[in-house]
Amino acid sequence: MIDRIYRGLFVYSIGFYEMLHKALSHAKNKYTMLAQVWKVYSILLEYCCRSNYDMLIKEISTEHQKAMEDAENKFNEEIRQMSLNEKELKIAVDDMQRENGELKKRLDEEIQLRIKL
Repeated sequence: MIDRIYRGLFVYSIGFYEMLHKALSHAKNKYTMLAQVWKVYSILLEYCCRSNYDMLIKEISTEHQKAMEDAENKFNEEIRQMSLNEKELKIAVDDMQRENGELKKRLDEEIQLRIKL
């Protein structure tokens, strides 16, 4: 049934497009007329659906907005987590550099002590 719906939509969409293209190919104000046809088409679609097209668009927009907010919140959480990881890594690097400095100091002291000995 899904295949049949897809084929029907495909055939009628391509057929409608071809018919419009052929009918408006000679018109001087082709784009204005095309816009008017699509406007009428959307009104008829609304009528056929027997629902408020604006409400459908608003619902889709609301869902999209919620998805965008969720994605943005997830992104911000990832950024926050990465910032925390970066701070921890910087602290670890500073500790290692400090420890490295202390080890170099001890090594220099050992070298000096061996030279004296």
